[in-house]
Amino acid sequence: MTADPDVADPASAQTVLIIAQPGTRHNGGFLGFGPHDDLLYIATGDGSGQASFVNAQNLGSLLGKLLRIDVNCDDFPADPLRNYGIHRATPSWEPTAPTRSGRTA
Repeated sequence: MTADPDVADPASAQTVLIIAQPGTRHNGGFLGFGPHDDLLYIATGDGSGQASFVNAQNLGSLLGKLLRIDVNCDDFPADPLRNYGIHRATPSWEPTAPTRSGRTA
């Protein structure tokens, strides 16, 4: 944080999530914090541009989705490329064991 609360310190940057893009089109999206829940909302493009790619319909892909993540915890401590928590109200979230943050389905 800087002296101005509306200006971030570039030295404090931390990679939260990396999503590989299979195509050169439809990679757009949105990134922003919710006004009431402090969760980070990420709208991802489907990464295709071709009808043969069905990333948005594939529940195993993060492409073509609206992601809602908690950047204040780490549900994947063994994975240095996934530094976030999954909000417990996420429909497809079904952990096999409680996460480090103590969340359960």
